[in-house]
Amino acid sequence: MLSTEFYDTSCPEAETIISSAMSQAIKRDPTLAASLLRLHFHDCFVQGCDASVFLDDTRNHVGEKSAAPNFQSLRGFDVIDTIKAELEKACPHTVSCSDILAAVARDSVVLSGGPKWNVEFGRRDSLMANKTAVLEGLPNPNSDVAGLLPKFEQVGMSLRDMVALSGGHTIGSAKCVFLKGQRPNSSCSRNESHGSLDQTPKLFDNNYYLNLLEKNGNGPEGFLESDNALVRSTLALELVQIYATNATAFFADLRTSMIKMGRVAPLLGSKGESGGPKWNVEFGRRDSLMANKTAVLEGLPNPNSDIAEKNKNGGFLESDNSLVKSTLALELVQVYAKNATAFFSDFTTSMIKMALLGSEGEVRINCHRMN
Repeated sequence: MLSTEFYDTSCPEAETIISSAMSQAIKRDPTLAASLLRLHFHDCFVQGCDASVFLDDTRNHVGEKSAAPNFQSLRGFDVIDTIKAELEKACPHTVSCSDILAAVARDSVVLSGGPKWNVEFGRRDSLMANKTAVLEGLPNPNSDVAGLLPKFEQVGMSLRDMVALSGGHTIGSAKCVFLKGQRPNSSCSRNESHGSLDQTPKLFDNNYYLNLLEKNGNGPEGFLESDNALVRSTLALELVQIYATNATAFFADLRTSMIKMGRVAPLLGSKGESGGPKWNVEFGRRDSLMANKTAVLEGLPNPNSDIAEKNKNGGFLESDNSLVKSTLALELVQVYAKNATAFFSDFTTSMIKMALLGSEGEVRINCHRMN
């Protein structure tokens, strides 16, 4: 399970290294705070807090960076890379990229004047990204509360969490294309590409909520439609009013909601970048007194065989493709394709049965590539 003490023994200097690097990064460019906080959000709302958002496209794998909400929008990857390199020097193969991002998000808030909380660690990095799930998981900036709330509820978060986390928009900027004429914005009116989300874009305060309660001829003063939607919902409006008049209440709820978001579907233990499932190996074998070259051909499956002996689909070997040519085998292929947990469970059983030792693997070394 996640724990604030996870690295106390294996990498006691982890948080110090992260916080030091963050201080330098934000000093150089204060706008990175909002970008790194957003990066954590975009990671956790798509298949959990697993660093899948970092994975680059490869010939055999499509990452999440090219999905519409992320494309040419996410930034701060170089900060994570710098921190990861420092941690690899201090504690090789120990601190996951997903844990780094959770700590970086906290430090982004703190270094901008916001509240501090104890980050829970112990996440593993994912073995895959999911570009399709980006649109399914991330809230749409043009949605109303009826469209926003289900996105939060599907990851176990509440209306209070939604309104508190929306307060992250108190720092940073957004593309002017999302403004859609809802209110004047000095940056956008100068034909710049981005506009500030509130009047103090580098300071983490409660001005975001104060802006929402200000009215002009077009309605609320929020930048995004999803911001303004909060004051058009009676239940959400009550929280906006509380946070607008009480920064302490906002900070307290933000701490709770950030910790809660960090717990969204983490990969723990042997899952994720550990390389696959883990099982207890049975011992007691004896080494043979002879080898049998002839038995090799008789015993090992032929990679060019069809299912009758042990066809052209997407597998590398004929023996792979033959699995979808057999009705009984195809049923299992379909189950495993949809349910990694079922695959891992049966794989573990079969490996024990075959009496081979599996590899425990390691934490992802480069945040952008699977080991």
